[in-house]
Amino acid sequence: MLKTKDKLNSSGIDIDITCTLCRISVEDDRHLFFSCAYSQFIWRNLLAHLGYSRGMLLDWDREISWRPAQFTGDSFKTCLKKLAFNAFFYHIWAERNRRVFNSKSLASELVLRMIITDVRMKLSAQVIKTPDTDRSRQLFHKWGIQATFTLECPIFCTWKKPHEGTVMINTDGSLSDTSAGYGAIIKDSNGDAIAVAAGSTTPISITVHELQGIEAGLTLALRHNLNQMCVGTDSKVVVSIFERNDNNVPQRAISIWGRIKRLSQRFASLQVFHIYRETNRAADFLAKLQPQAECIEFVPSSFAQDVKDIVFEDKRGKVYIRV
Repeated sequence: MLKTKDKLNSSGIDIDITCTLCRISVEDDRHLFFSCAYSQFIWRNLLAHLGYSRGMLLDWDREISWRPAQFTGDSFKTCLKKLAFNAFFYHIWAERNRRVFNSKSLASELVLRMIITDVRMKLSAQVIKTPDTDRSRQLFHKWGIQATFTLECPIFCTWKKPHEGTVMINTDGSLSDTSAGYGAIIKDSNGDAIAVAAGSTTPISITVHELQGIEAGLTLALRHNLNQMCVGTDSKVVVSIFERNDNNVPQRAISIWGRIKRLSQRFASLQVFHIYRETNRAADFLAKLQPQAECIEFVPSSFAQDVKDIVFEDKRGKVYIRV
């Protein structure tokens, strides 16, 4: 907690509570960083350097709430924004302390340049590769940061048909704060649906629910006397669990992984591999149904029109574009 003059005064220390930077208002957190004229000049120019054009600045609560939605992801652009945001707070507080304890001051323009320099130096040792867009070029140019701009090549993909005599089980899991579900759909080498299942459960973890989708698919396959199959999942974590074929799984997934291993032994052949999410639309749809039962099998003829359309498009070889 920053010990602004307002907080010090509230704790019983008799001091002048006027803002050290602007000498106008009371110095508290909300004023010091986003309401003080000195800080506002720096924040407004910092936002402009980050590519944001704002005529009016927000108050403390709204500025803090605005940031997470704008600075999401793990790209270098996001890293730059987060560094700038943190450096802003550091240098405003450092300037405040410089004036209080050393009776020295720096112009707001100089502090702004110090923030930009700090961020540039922190990123200068990184090998930066970022998608080639006008905004990316403008952003890194403004900050004087060298970057390699790359062109993203789209990936064209289709639903993967199994070999003749083998069936494909597409599975998926879904998770939200209040609910969870899983789904599985079995299709033959022509792309026709043989069987479908979907279920709902108590939210645990996405890995567990992805595994529940696979368990439902394998159970469904046994029920229909199918013994040669492929399982397609868009979860790389789940694929890695099968590839390792050991018990090094999350604690909450141990029991279901044990059941899946026992089910797997009952098939003549079973291959599990990763597929792109775009080609897993039917299972994704089923996982989000979350019926009012642990697990329900659906007759293909009773499918919702949305599922029928997906199955038809996959069978026809619809090409999905993954960027």
